[in-house]
Amino acid sequence: MPFPFIEPKIEIVKMENIKEYPTQLGNRCKLLRELGLNPYVDTEEEIMEALTEAAETPEYLDICMKSSHCSGFWKKFSVGETPFFKEDPVQLLKYQDVYWVVEGKHRVCFAKRTGVKEIKAHIYELSDDGKVLLPEIGTPGRFAFDYMEVFSSRQEGEKAVLWLKDVKDLRLIELSWKPAVLDKRFDTKGEFVELVKGVKVSVSVKEKTKIFSLKKTIQVHTEIIIEPDHKKTKIWLLKIPAGKPFSLEKADAINKNTLYRYGCWRKHHLEELIKNLM
Repeated sequence: MPFPFIEPKIEIVKMENIKEYPTQLGNRCKLLRELGLNPYVDTEEEIMEALTEAAETPEYLDICMKSSHCSGFWKKFSVGETPFFKEDPVQLLKYQDVYWVVEGKHRVCFAKRTGVKEIKAHIYELSDDGKVLLPEIGTPGRFAFDYMEVFSSRQEGEKAVLWLKDVKDLRLIELSWKPAVLDKRFDTKGEFVELVKGVKVSVSVKEKTKIFSLKKTIQVHTEIIIEPDHKKTKIWLLKIPAGKPFSLEKADAINKNTLYRYGCWRKHHLEELIKNLM
């Protein structure tokens, strides 16, 4: 049970209200193997896209119908029953009229693919909208940022914030577990570093000292290239002012300063972003 101290409700849920395909299907999914995907290696975005596109192809549905694991589901669904409900009930999270799968991922995936209209499940009500997907923003391209640091205290210009989440082959792993402000600490000497397929970063740091003065300035130029065929994973790029208080308490402030957002980002990620940049 996902919430052992909460008594679930039993509901008959319309499949159209389970918007997303469950992606954590494990190695038992024959369809994923046929599609060349590994749920322990490939990203949520790669699996979600593949399952959604495969749902439109009859030959892939035939793979599910002939699978020894899933074919038994059809015998129950075809007579209006939810397979194994008594022994192992489907468990869903609910916020308003939208549901997400906790247990019974294979049954839900099969039901969505075969056009089953309803499914019986244990329902756990959520008190907030943290599971809701955020909309994608922007298009791939080349993004440039410049800021200047004077006396190691005063800063002017804009900085880039980049977050690449859940990428297992990321060159700079610190960009995966939290959003990173690409400042002088990430100096690449002006060379582009490919963090993950299709996402490259260059940070150039130059120091200048005025003649007859001890005043030193540091100029930081950052460029980020996001190619159209980048790896299908969570990418979030935004700009923040250098050296100025920046309120990130509201979603509209985040969206206004977001240059590119791709992937299955959810509202709880927004809260995480705000917390890390406060």
